[in-house]
Amino acid sequence: MTSPETALLAVRFVHFWAVFGLFGTVLFGLYAGRAARAFVAPRLDGPVALMSGAVFVSGVAWLLVEAAHFGGDWAAAADAGTLSAVVFSTGFGKLWLWRLLLAAALLPAVTLERSPARDGLLIALSALLTGSLGLTGHAAMDTGMRGVLHQACHAIHLLSVGLWLGGLVPLARLLADRWSDGVAAAEIRAEALHRFSTVGIMTVGAIVITGIANATLIAGSPIPSLATAWGRTLAVKLVLVAVMIAAALANRLVLMPAARYAAIGRIVLLEQALGLAVLATVSLLGTLPPDGAM
Repeated sequence: MTSPETALLAVRFVHFWAVFGLFGTVLFGLYAGRAARAFVAPRLDGPVALMSGAVFVSGVAWLLVEAAHFGGDWAAAADAGTLSAVVFSTGFGKLWLWRLLLAAALLPAVTLERSPARDGLLIALSALLTGSLGLTGHAAMDTGMRGVLHQACHAIHLLSVGLWLGGLVPLARLLADRWSDGVAAAEIRAEALHRFSTVGIMTVGAIVITGIANATLIAGSPIPSLATAWGRTLAVKLVLVAVMIAAALANRLVLMPAARYAAIGRIVLLEQALGLAVLATVSLLGTLPPDGAM
């Protein structure tokens, strides 16, 4: 049987994918332009509902896996006493209870008729779910002002990651070359791409700055040590992010001026694949001690 530690990696990955994907997707409509929003919104109802359900289910699963880890075996996940101890006696459990309430609120919210109020509700709930992840993991281990700084930095980092990675979902849908080929379509794509690229530049800047700060707060240096599993995993993450940034720059500087939308769409799909790999490293990083053995 799979150990709770192994299951935790899978649950973390699904939860990160769903939370980041939902946040970036629902936020896309705020900056992509009215025409792009009008086109892409109806086509994202299914993915938004899927990600909302995945946020809740993976959130519940994460809590149960933590209970199993806390109790030492899978039987603890079904033990009321162990679950109660995890939820009410640990910082993680108390935070997670609030996060599950937010995730539960998503389920009826996504069934509402599309409107500015409904979109605002989804943005608020997904932002809270994304940012509150910054209160977990290594950031939760610090106390005092250092702890506040670390958690705030981690939250900004995660919100920036969600904005970038999640925004690739609606962008890829918008760039699909089957929907329209007219002049209006080209204008809509160009506007949405320019807006996404501009937001992306600011987002990547925030990711880099907060990433350096997080690594320094966790390990004492932004340069990962290849002598530890945590350092090696961080190094892999940094390489993946660097490739993603290079792909985004190719879109911005080469393909966008030439209006090569099919090629841009392929690059966006590549960025999505790399983003999933980044989430895999993030899922692992939170379970490793920075000073762990080789």
